[in-house]
Amino acid sequence: MFRRTTLAVIAIAAAMSVAACGKKSSDSKSESDKTSAAKSTKHKAATQTAAQKNHRAARQNPARPAARPVVMPRPKPGEAIPKGGSGKAYTLALHIKAGQVFDLTFTSKQKIHQTVMGKKQDMDQVMGMTYSMSVKNMQSNGTADMVIAYTAIQFHQKSVAMTIDYDSTKGQVPNNPMAKVFAALKGQTFKMTITKQGHVTKIKGMSAIVDRMLAALQLPEGPAKKAVEKRIRKQFSDEAVRSSMENMLDFYPEGPVKVGGSWTKTKLYNLGMALALINRYTLDKVHHGVAFLTVTSTVTSVPGSSMPFGAKGSLTYKLSGIQTGTMELPLATGLATKAVLKQNMSGTVTMKQTPTSPGISWPISLSSDIILAAAKK
Repeated sequence: MFRRTTLAVIAIAAAMSVAACGKKSSDSKSESDKTSAAKSTKHKAATQTAAQKNHRAARQNPARPAARPVVMPRPKPGEAIPKGGSGKAYTLALHIKAGQVFDLTFTSKQKIHQTVMGKKQDMDQVMGMTYSMSVKNMQSNGTADMVIAYTAIQFHQKSVAMTIDYDSTKGQVPNNPMAKVFAALKGQTFKMTITKQGHVTKIKGMSAIVDRMLAALQLPEGPAKKAVEKRIRKQFSDEAVRSSMENMLDFYPEGPVKVGGSWTKTKLYNLGMALALINRYTLDKVHHGVAFLTVTSTVTSVPGSSMPFGAKGSLTYKLSGIQTGTMELPLATGLATKAVLKQNMSGTVTMKQTPTSPGISWPISLSSDIILAAAKK
């Protein structure tokens, strides 16, 4: 639950970094072939040196035999049916009406720690999005047809390489490619269909939004631009946004639940790389018409999955971690007025410039504080 676009943002940043390099190259065509060849030779030597170091380290510290590929968990029939508990049973579901409008705010504060070739490359990142959710139509089975608008975007990132600070609520003019991508979202709308159990069955309209985002970047033609476009279209496709919205809203049990009862929901989705989440919810209490839940989750990357890097390269993440937190749901609407969660993940990243080039791996850890809040207008 709530595992959003941390890795997607990293991948987009990496892709746009490559594009920026491509732009600089096009602006400096007067540079001599001799200089280019010298840089190529230097890069090749550095890559070979890194590979030799890794080879010596492997001989001195033999790795364990590779584990068998992990078979990712699949949702089991009836796993979301509550079990246990006592007393009165409560129905937790969306109870909304046509004409209602809600604000949904998501904020994630993340600390990312990496050590690449012996050098620390830490990053602090804050992502915030506010959506306006207008209920346009209610079907007889409780399914809602909505129009979703991006009303506010915040993106702050601080690392050794750069500092990005963008907040649409302050009228700032984005001066960084990443900021331009997110700034282009403000005011844009798409359509969403969601069941009363929180299943997002349809998203429509993201293609036109992506066109606007790409236009805002104003990248020069070439392989680097194509790589960035491919990455952004994948991260903001109808299916990717459907998965992302469902990950925020699909936490309801498939039946009445008693205090002390628990249910589980398994999520498999792809935000550039495939992730599996197993979310367990427990109804702790109901007080003054508000249901209080606790959440415990495990997150695992699917073995062998990777995301594109540059024109021909790839980034492969091997990650695992946990998430814990609490949620508050008014029974009248079913929307989470407050959800506070903490995530911790760690593992390794492997980067390849081409499919056949030697990979370079490094450790990574991510810690996140997440807040989700919905309010009726």
